[in-house]
Formats: sequence, structure tokens, C-alpha cells
Amino acid sequence: MSVDYRPSTLWGLEAPPSTDMTQEEYSLLATPEKNPERSPRWTSLYFDRPASRWMVSLITPVDDSTGKHVATIGNDIILNDLMEVTLQDKFPHSYNLIFRDNDQIIVHPDRMDELKASDGKLNLQAIDDPEFKRIFNQVKLLNQPIEIIKDPQGKSFWAITRINGPNWYWVTVYPQSELTIDLLRKSNKVVQ
Repeated sequence: MSVDYRPSTLWGLEAPPSTDMTQEEYSLLATPEKNPERSPRWTSLYFDRPASRWMVSLITPVDDSTGKHVATIGNDIILNDLMEVTLQDKFPHSYNLIFRDNDQIIVHPDRMDELKASDGKLNLQAIDDPEFKRIFNQVKLLNQPIEIIKDPQGKSFWAITRINGPNWYWVTVYPQSELTIDLLRKSNKVVQ
């Protein structure tokens, strides 16, 4: 049984009859087998078809006094606005992306069609993107909550920050060539 509050959709009536909620990640993450610590867990990104929205859910198992799993509390977070801002709110010639610490892509400007086709199950292994691979390898070495790093191949600068909770990373990629051109323009104005 699912008790939902969703003013924008009648999810239970709009979900396909073949939907088996017990096999969905938001149910499985609450089971003792997948969550022996019995702690809140974040789902992967998914496209909720009945709601027509991208989301993640924070799943919290509820056990009775004997340790039997009796309920799951799920808090859905709709990501459509975050995705739109990530894609649109950027510096000229730069781009933003968000990915999870397990390399799952949340937002990537060149991969949104692939992301939708995969129902949000797109990761580094599924794409051929050398720059994304270098960025992903670099985030494993972060020591600060926010860092600006030069691409080891010298093509761009990366501003990286961690989004706590779901363990995501936000990265702004700014081409080094554009930064050089911008600095030269500004220095030329100063000299004149």
C-alpha cells in the first residue's frame, strides 16, 4: 500500500497496472537486505512517468520494536527546476553538470536525451566522455568543500563542490582558452 500526497497527480491511478512497487529502488532500499543499518538512503535519479518529473527520493525504513520492517517513509524531491537551472544558468562558453559519487549522471548538457532514454540510469561507463572521466577521477581527491582545479590536460578549469545528502557533485567547466581571451581583453582595456 502507498499513501501519497501529490496535489499535481493521482499517482496510484496513473501508474501502469504492471507497476510492482516492491521491486522499485525506493522500496528495496528500505529492506533489511539492502539496508542492514536501517538508515535513511537516497535513491538514484529516476523519471517518474505518472508525475512526468525527474526526482530522487529519501527513503527511511520504519521497524517495530521486534525489528520487523513495518513501513517506509519516502520523501520525493522533484529535480526539474534544479536541472533547468543547471543547464541554463552559466557563464558564456561554460557548462555545468551534476553527478553522484557512484558516477551516475544527474545533469549533463550533452547527455539529457540519453539520460531520459535510460530513465536516469546513465553513468560514466555508458558514455565516451574523456573530460567527464577526468573530472570524476578528480573529485575523489577533493580535500575542500569547494575547489577550483585546472584540467590536467590544460583544456579547462573546473569549479567543484559537493552537494551533501545525496552525495552529488556540482561542477562548472570553464574553457581555459575563453579565460585567456577574457583576461587579454580586460588587460588591453587597462593598458589603453
